Amino acid sequence: IGAQMRFLNRMIGAILSCCVVAFAGFSGLAQAAASLKQPEPSGSVGVQTIMTNNAMRSDPVAVSIWYPADKAGATTMIGGNAVFDGVSVIPDAGFANGKFPAVLIAHGGMRSAPHLSDWIAHDLAMAGYVAIVVRPPKIAPDRAGDAVAEIWLRPQDYVATLVSVKGDARFNDRIDPDRIGFLGFQLGGTSALMLAGARLDPNAFAASCDTGGTGIDCGWFGKNGIDLHKVDAAATAQDHHNIDLATVIAVDPELTTSFDRQTLGAIILPICVINLGKPGDIHPGLDASALAQIIPDARYQTIDAASRFSAFATCTPKAVMILREDGDDGAICMDGGDVNRVDIHADLAARITAALQHGFAPTN
Repeated sequence: IGAQMRFLNRMIGAILSCCVVAFAGFSGLAQAAASLKQPEPSGSVGVQTIMTNNAMRSDPVAVSIWYPADKAGATTMIGGNAVFDGVSVIPDAGFANGKFPAVLIAHGGMRSAPHLSDWIAHDLAMAGYVAIVVRPPKIAPDRAGDAVAEIWLRPQDYVATLVSVKGDARFNDRIDPDRIGFLGFQLGGTSALMLAGARLDPNAFAASCDTGGTGIDCGWFGKNGIDLHKVDAAATAQDHHNIDLATVIAVDPELTTSFDRQTLGAIILPICVINLGKPGDIHPGLDASALAQIIPDARYQTIDAASRFSAFATCTPKAVMILREDGDDGAICMDGGDVNRVDIHADLAARITAALQHGFAPTN
């Protein structure tokens, strides 16, 4: 009970203290949210794992479904390790009664750890959402050549996942088909924009690792002899638009300067774009501030106290020491200011839920 009350107090405080300011430019947000029934907060979170098949992959993709559980039960911690904290769930619990809005979640870049988005999936399930976390295969450090194809394979993973979940009797009656959103972080944010209708410009993508380019993985590609100018242009420019989505949230999306501007301008969904960090301090490869000037219904904001690692799970007390002993600088546990990661997560979760409610409003 104490943990649940702390979660609810944290969310309420974050909404009251920051979301009104952060969304002050959102025309009609308060009225739109008020017209839509809010999800009921949950007392506990259930998790089930399924596999989905992308016809373009040889192996199935793992998907975890996080949801409001029907009752309290024996919990277990998942996703934790020596560096990152885990979260408490009830494996294979029954669903709480009702239909719930759903959110596809895609976290991280090519080599991200599989549990980085567990914290936000847990928070969203606690807030009354079904969170669908897709875990594409992790790319080994010496397989940079395989990584390029992930740019078009991952959007296909998310579409295949949505088809699987909607066709699964365990879940389809629990999800409101009119309230399905997509939340993407970093490369997941790139995929989110693709499913909203944006398409990559092959020439701009190829140039993203040229001198002056801002691609996040250019050092890795260069070390492994990958030339983006030789990448299949037709595959890069594929259309991944998905009509099942009602709204999209992209946090620190990659490759925003590689999108075809015309396709960005043709997006009709409400889009929320969030950068983690102060303007001027945001990594050039993640700076998405220009999107709000191109996408018709895009809203842009920053969380100044955050860093690009603030979307990762909270770190254990000994995490930095462990990382430094292994030769790492510990930056993945450092945020952008004096605000701790727990509070940054509360702020970010509140902004995400507010954006979802705005995107699900009947006026959109």
